[in-house]
Amino acid sequence: MLAVLIVIVLCLIVYFIFKSQKKSQQPNSISPRSSINNRMVIPEIKISVTSSSPESSAFTDPDTGQLSPSGDGGWTLNPKSSFPLTIYGVNEAIAQDIKQTLENGYTQGPHWAIQNTIPLVARYNIRCDQVDRYVRKFKPIYRKKIEEQIQASSEWTSASDLDKEDLLFEFKCNSIASLDVRPYGDLSVLFEVENVDLTIDDALIKRYGFDVMRFYIVRRKGVYIIPADHYDRGMFERLSDVGLAIRGEKIPMQPTLEFLKLKELSSIVADLNPPKFSRKAKAIEYLMGVPDIAQRVSKVVGYRSLFQLLLLPVEFGHINLEKVSLSWRYAEALTGQICMTFYSSGYALQKKSHHLELMREYNSVRGWEIASTEDSCPFCKRASTKKHLKGQYPQVPLHLGCRCHALPVLKSSS
Repeated sequence: MLAVLIVIVLCLIVYFIFKSQKKSQQPNSISPRSSINNRMVIPEIKISVTSSSPESSAFTDPDTGQLSPSGDGGWTLNPKSSFPLTIYGVNEAIAQDIKQTLENGYTQGPHWAIQNTIPLVARYNIRCDQVDRYVRKFKPIYRKKIEEQIQASSEWTSASDLDKEDLLFEFKCNSIASLDVRPYGDLSVLFEVENVDLTIDDALIKRYGFDVMRFYIVRRKGVYIIPADHYDRGMFERLSDVGLAIRGEKIPMQPTLEFLKLKELSSIVADLNPPKFSRKAKAIEYLMGVPDIAQRVSKVVGYRSLFQLLLLPVEFGHINLEKVSLSWRYAEALTGQICMTFYSSGYALQKKSHHLELMREYNSVRGWEIASTEDSCPFCKRASTKKHLKGQYPQVPLHLGCRCHALPVLKSSS
């Protein structure tokens, strides 16, 4: 009798294990671990050539979420996605370079893609129709909100110039936060840059290259000690090679001494019993009169590690570097919107293909919803409250720079 009971218990255990395993094969969520091949879908890119902004192009209207009629101007990224992007102002060869760079970002990573797309945007003065449209629509709203805050502020009238800058920064942040449609990225640059001259850097980039000029503009002047193993050593050497920096003993002694600390200056001539220095200016004045000062300095600093940045050559003296820097900030912000939307669209295509395959295989999906993020804009949060029928897969991203994605609504397990 006992043996029979043991056999029955063993049979029940095997039965429940088998049933559990079979049930686990049915997905209770749709994830990349499914047996379905979760391959990356690269957005297709359509190329045509134009030198000016297209009058109409495929883009998702922020108010309706619907696609407007597609034009034939510019070259369009993601034509099969829910949010195509239209770039203009370039020829086909440059468009192909951008296409390749963006697609390589799927394996190299979005950060790599952004860093390698910015030089193309800056060098060829690329514009994006959807970014232009967004700015035209929401910039007046942004400015009006700032003006309302200034008028309502009890501090503004009596505030100093520095305090007004502080208040204005706060007002700008509040204005951006209040926008109904808010692409992820640096919107303040897109709104604040007035008629940015994208051609101002053309001659500099042609002569020195984008990477060298961007590195130079961040630093511009002064003496630097850059050891051989420093991350930036190669760039400083390139600046020296192209004549934007001098190196080692070619640097005049005065700026070299100005770079050193007072304690270091004192140690250089400690054996001469100099007067006690309380200020660097007095110390430098004394050291400049020491005959063997160059040899003494070489014992504190390796001359090969010394670099001094020079002014631009006279032929570029008319170029305002502040405006160049501003145009590159715009290029970075524009590139961020292009890349964010491109990869959001690619991710949406990938997940849509994956979701629909799972839906066909398991029949566990009863509908769809849009998942927003905690800091999503009001437009996206409203969209996330709506449910979509099984045959109505939602189109995402919802707008320029949108990070929302679609998720399945699963049938109840009961």
